[in-house]
Parts: sequence; C-alpha cells; structure tokens
Amino acid sequence: MDKFGSSRRAPARSMLQDLDMKDYRITGLGEPKDDADAVTKEWVDDQLKGILKDLEALQSECNQLKMDLKRMTMEIKASTRDKVDRTECVSTNGGKMSIDLDMQGHAIRNLPEGSRSDEPVTKGWYAKNWQGSWWQMQMPG
Repeated sequence: MDKFGSSRRAPARSMLQDLDMKDYRITGLGEPKDDADAVTKEWVDDQLKGILKDLEALQSECNQLKMDLKRMTMEIKASTRDKVDRTECVSTNGGKMSIDLDMQGHAIRNLPEGSRSDEPVTKGWYAKNWQGSWWQMQMPG
C-alpha cells in the first residue's frame, strides 16, 4: 500500500492526505451525480449559459415593464391634468393655501368650535356669543 491509501491491486477508497498534482490536470471526469462531485469547466460553462439566458430574458421583461409603467404614468398624468388643475385642489390632509378659495355658493359645515382669533366660527357661535351682546350695547339703557 502506498502513502495515499491504495495498492496496485485495489482502487483507492479514500485519500489519507492531500494530493499534489504538480501542475498535472485531471481529465476524463464523468457527469456529476452528487453535490460533492468534481465538475469540468465545460459543465460549469453550460450551467452559466442557462442562467445567463434566464437573466437576459428577465432583464428584457423588466425593461418592458419599465416602459409600460412610464407610458401608464404619462397617460395618468395627462388624463389627470385634463380633469383637475392642481392649483384648484385643496388637500384633505391640511396644508397652506397659496391662492384664494372661491366656494361658489357652497357652505363649510361641521366646523369645530373656534377657540383662537384666527379660526373660523359658525353662525350659531356668533348668535350665542356676540349677537345678543351687540343688541344690548345698541339699546339705550
């Protein structure tokens, strides 16, 4: 038996130490069956070709989706622009007005009771808090 665990009569069952190939190659490898099997460069190249083909197809689909999304975004912007001028919109989340608001005869309803001088009040609040006082000041006593 030699130092690698084999004899000329029986094939090696396992290596007992590293094998120095001294720049010689391993040739004639069969198709891999298990994950731990050695593979040829040709086998790896074939696997990569399939992966690259799949990646190219995926990239093509992604590019098509990007173009579709861009087109749909432009269509939505165009249709929204035709229907609503953003300068005429009031955010329901609050914010600051940058132009006057023309209510065109519509009312504002369900206001909370104002507590600061810069907040709007209702006609009912006016009647309760000021109208009676105004009449009392006007009437001679």
